[in-house]
Amino acid sequence: MRNRRKIHPLGRRLLAGVLALMTLFTVYPVTASAAQAGTNTVLQINAGQKDSKTDIARAKISIPDGLITSDNYTVSYRYRNTAAKNARINYTLWNADGTETGGKIGPANGIVDFGAHNSDDYTIRYNGGAWYPVANLNEWNLIEFRVTATKFAMYVNGTKIAESDFDAKKNGKPKLLRLGGGYEGTGGVGQFDDFKVTQDGKEIYSQNFESATLDSLAKEGWQFPTGGTGTVSFEKVASEIPVEEKEHVLQINAGQMGKDQANYAWAKLTLPEDKQISGKYTVSYDYRNTAAANGRVNFTLWKAEGTRQVHWPAVRHCGLRRAWDGQLQHPLQWRGDLSHGGSFRMEPCGVPRGRKPVCHVCKRRKGCRQHV
Repeated sequence: MRNRRKIHPLGRRLLAGVLALMTLFTVYPVTASAAQAGTNTVLQINAGQKDSKTDIARAKISIPDGLITSDNYTVSYRYRNTAAKNARINYTLWNADGTETGGKIGPANGIVDFGAHNSDDYTIRYNGGAWYPVANLNEWNLIEFRVTATKFAMYVNGTKIAESDFDAKKNGKPKLLRLGGGYEGTGGVGQFDDFKVTQDGKEIYSQNFESATLDSLAKEGWQFPTGGTGTVSFEKVASEIPVEEKEHVLQINAGQMGKDQANYAWAKLTLPEDKQISGKYTVSYDYRNTAAANGRVNFTLWKAEGTRQVHWPAVRHCGLRRAWDGQLQHPLQWRGDLSHGGSFRMEPCGVPRGRKPVCHVCKRRKGCRQHV
């Protein structure tokens, strides 16, 4: 049994005053959630028809001298190819020249999205001779090429697909990277987003194409040779980024609801003294719950103790598209459900206890349900 501190009568009166004016904590699932609604701009390289004698489209990216200085670096991007399923293509995902004469970064013959091969719907061909099955390349995937002084490896959604020996001294640093239809007749309609270069864990170049033009990319070293029906364009697509595409996520598995009272798991975060909050603040995170689609859960989204021993109201995800603040269930109205993910922010809304909060979108106070 927990020990409870006795509070002096004067302290109780002061605490009652604080509670009477206490700010409620409002939970907002972000409208047009980053994981569900809205659109973002991607680079599309349409290499035309497979085996065409004239169709070609590709990107040639010149890496500035001195951009990469470490032997430990990663080039990554998000990728999908609408022609990948049940068809054979030959769409380049990686082919890079090194700064040393004749040097190649990674396999000399590159890495291509090969489409279907034998019994596998989605494969990559590594260095022109080895095939590896991969995830559904019709859908968005995080593609990474991780390089050290002695190894080159390709990862898809954080899973290593292939690895080979690499000599950094012999081959140097990346000088020119090719993507897309590497030569006439490769075929494929690839889309790219969130292109990044990191070294020693620090991002040194990024391009998300949101405001990019062909001219602006040319100034950054991008060229786009095309021929036949091949095209390069910027396309608006639904901004669905599955949680599993992130390299590292924290998973808290609390077991089966109602099955075993001994099953539990939670996270407790203590804010360090040198990180104390002052003034207006917001706490946010991306969240999904794989048990939410077809069942009821009781998963805490927010429960925090204040520095004055005041407990903010707890908020729990109770299945499907609903959250519970200890008194009422609130619908969470966005496309999709929490089994696919959503972005949350928590912020003090400045409303005294007992009054309905003001909607953060339309500013209505009387129970707005459109933007809950």
